Amino acid sequence: MTHNPVRQPAGIPVGGQFAPTTKSEPTGVTLDFDAASGQQLTQQRIKDRDEIREILDSAEDPDSREMKQLDRLQQHLSIQLAADSIIKQFPGASSIVLRENEDGENQYDLLSVRDDAGNELAGREDNDWTRNEIAGPNSPQLDELCWALDTEDDGWAKGIGRITRDRYNGKTAEIDLVSAVDKVAPPRSIAAVEAAENYAASQERMEHLRKQTAMIQEINDHASMRLVAAGILDKYPDARRLKCSRDINSNGRLEVLAVLDADGNVVADPDFDTELNDVDLLGGNGPTVRTLVQCMDPDNLSWATMIGEVRSNRHQTYVDVDLYKAMNQEFPDDERLKDPRVRPLSPQNQSDLVTAAEFGLPKIEEAIAGAENSHHENWLKDLAERTGKALKP
Repeated sequence: MTHNPVRQPAGIPVGGQFAPTTKSEPTGVTLDFDAASGQQLTQQRIKDRDEIREILDSAEDPDSREMKQLDRLQQHLSIQLAADSIIKQFPGASSIVLRENEDGENQYDLLSVRDDAGNELAGREDNDWTRNEIAGPNSPQLDELCWALDTEDDGWAKGIGRITRDRYNGKTAEIDLVSAVDKVAPPRSIAAVEAAENYAASQERMEHLRKQTAMIQEINDHASMRLVAAGILDKYPDARRLKCSRDINSNGRLEVLAVLDADGNVVADPDFDTELNDVDLLGGNGPTVRTLVQCMDPDNLSWATMIGEVRSNRHQTYVDVDLYKAMNQEFPDDERLKDPRVRPLSPQNQSDLVTAAEFGLPKIEEAIAGAENSHHENWLKDLAERTGKALKP
């Protein structure tokens, strides 16, 4: 973590030719409410930033997790204040360009302001605009705000711009001004950070489970309809079609209406043929036709598109299934099911992968020792860390 003091060249007044001067306040002037509110917000951000910098200056352990988190908040406020000030100074400004200090100091220098078309509205050669105090005497300068950004940790730029690097100029950051102003501040305390991280991790797991659940439901629907078709055709050789429906009386589930032959005659009616509702048609202890149909997803009838037709109105949904097509339908050719990183795994699959990972961790450590470059080494270290966390109970 780096904390840079304010740098002001000797002999140059703060703000240069743009330095504010003391003037008497005219009477009878009413400030625009939005402008006054914006000024108050700026002053509050400056106050918060100054308080954090005082804590960082007096910290006994500046590299502690608490101080590093405060520094992240200080960097957020710094780029937010700089972006807001530049938007107000340069109408039409869209982005700024920062570059790693060419003298090797751990800081960014403000190079230019650009509009949407990439045209430069201000550059380093344009007087001393980067030394303007953003909100009156003793407020931070644009240069100072940019010096506060850490060149070794790019976290401050996440969501507001991109950072590139080349062998001659080091890092260059291009920052979207509106995104920088609107970005939500990071938590102040470690406890809040950990709570936010835990919540984000749980949401990520929930989303992954939702996707896997939807995938499993599709697999189940396909397997269920094949079993339904097999059972009906085995019991009723003349059967050709299965009609189902969902309406206000079916509690949102599909219900069997009838089994028809090729001429549309009713072969089996669930109101009279109890075997459709109560008996496993394959002669085992498995589910009944009614249970299989009820467990299919009524809101995603994609399984029916290749084996029948679906008709819906405001009050009812009808599904007409060709039993022979259902019986012979191939398993969905879904790329997701071919990728073990996203497809649902059986308990045995998961157990095997855990065992393989335990054997593989020492190999990763060996690979880290022989890494070709720092990028490869960091990638392997992250892999080892993530794997270790995944294996923890």
